[in-house]
Amino acid sequence: MAGLAGCHFTCLDSQRHAATRSGTCRAGAVAPSRNSQFVGRLGIKRGKSLKAIHVSSPSMISSYVPKQWTKGGPANNERDNMTAVDYRGQTTLITGASAGLGAEFARQLAARGSNLVLVARREDRLDKLAETLSTEHGVMVTAIAADLSLPHAGQTLVEETDRLGLRVTSLINNAGFGTYGVFHLEDADRLGDEITVNVASVVSISRAYIERLRQAGNGILINVASNAAYQPNPLLAVYGATRAFVLNFTEALWFESAGTGLKVLALSPGPTQTEFFDVIGTTNASGNTVLQTPRQVVEKALHTLDRRNPPPSIISGRRNHLQALSVRLLTRRRAALTVGAMMKPAN
Repeated sequence: MAGLAGCHFTCLDSQRHAATRSGTCRAGAVAPSRNSQFVGRLGIKRGKSLKAIHVSSPSMISSYVPKQWTKGGPANNERDNMTAVDYRGQTTLITGASAGLGAEFARQLAARGSNLVLVARREDRLDKLAETLSTEHGVMVTAIAADLSLPHAGQTLVEETDRLGLRVTSLINNAGFGTYGVFHLEDADRLGDEITVNVASVVSISRAYIERLRQAGNGILINVASNAAYQPNPLLAVYGATRAFVLNFTEALWFESAGTGLKVLALSPGPTQTEFFDVIGTTNASGNTVLQTPRQVVEKALHTLDRRNPPPSIISGRRNHLQALSVRLLTRRRAALTVGAMMKPAN
């Protein structure tokens, strides 16, 4: 089975040094040793002569359609009974966690008591963030360096968290990137990777974990989309289309998860102070709007999920919300012309 190349893990918690001496970490993750080696088909970095506590995987839910559904949709009282999320004792898996929104989700959830599984490509950044959060907040943090542009991301990640004895109860699909330029001149391989990371990995990872999240019944599933999902996006054609997919996909999961206790949310940030514009190589895609901070975006998402009756999706930032609403008032022709004019280079 194809896997995530270069995958490795590190376990850190508030008792890091004691855990290393005893050879175990809480929740079954193996503590790293200085004398480590890469073993196995995934290239997992495993400490020598260390034991792991085995935690059996949760059983799967056999039913597909919630019994609480009515002919008109999810029963209102089911959602009204949902309360603010208690992250203490939970384990949240976050993709794209080495920077930007992913790193900020990690910081805020660690502060609220959640153990973390951080997934991204940049191993050095993950390890540094993991050590910082475990020291500051006394939570267990497991870092997995992985390339989500490879196939079977969900299956490989769930196999790895099972091997480490980690029971994931919440999931944030944040990994993604964009490409800027006229479509016919874009690199075809780069576009393929963009679709894989932004769409295929979101579906794969969500499918791999959602039955476990539903059974846990007290966690969250956030898929990060974009305000680009609400409009045509000349010069960001593929990126906008992938974000529209994530928005519609997640809103459907919101409906299907009614009555399970799992809170599902599509988060659509506007232009934000992350590495997004560095990756695409221009700030033209910001539309000359004021950039939000990652802290503002993440606070908005978590605050929304603390409500008794959270919506299926939100747009972060009042100006971004108004922009998305205004596009709906335009014809499709006018919307494409307007957004295209905003996205064109200044020269």
